[in-house]
Amino acid sequence: MGEVAMCNITIIKEKDLVRDIIVEKLEENLPEHSWTALDSNQFQKKENLIQSDLVIIDLNTNINIQAAIDNFIEQNIRVAIWASDLDDNLLRELFRYGLHGYFYNGMELSELIFATKSMLNDQQYIHPKLSTVLLDDY
Repeated sequence: MGEVAMCNITIIKEKDLVRDIIVEKLEENLPEHSWTALDSNQFQKKENLIQSDLVIIDLNTNINIQAAIDNFIEQNIRVAIWASDLDDNLLRELFRYGLHGYFYNGMELSELIFATKSMLNDQQYIHPKLSTVLLDDY
């Protein structure tokens, strides 16, 4: 994969230990990029001010996820979602969007890094566990 210029990446996920660890590890492994993590309150304050090359949205975040995705797509921002439940109607709906990334809880750090690099190179990433949901629907 070619090198990508510095990018701003925003993770929208409620603040917890898991989020803190994920962001810390991604910063360590992809230091050429700038990482921001927002919880739902921070997101609602900054929603229209987010300048980002890639936004990763946890489906358990307490925001209007589809409205947020529509807004980011309008601004030509790459969007990935992070699912924790395979049997999620929203997940099925969001597959129709053809987003840049579909993450699944419990991804290894190496998968996260690969997925992030892929998306910044305009390639789609779908976690293998989620691809089965996708295939069941079509």
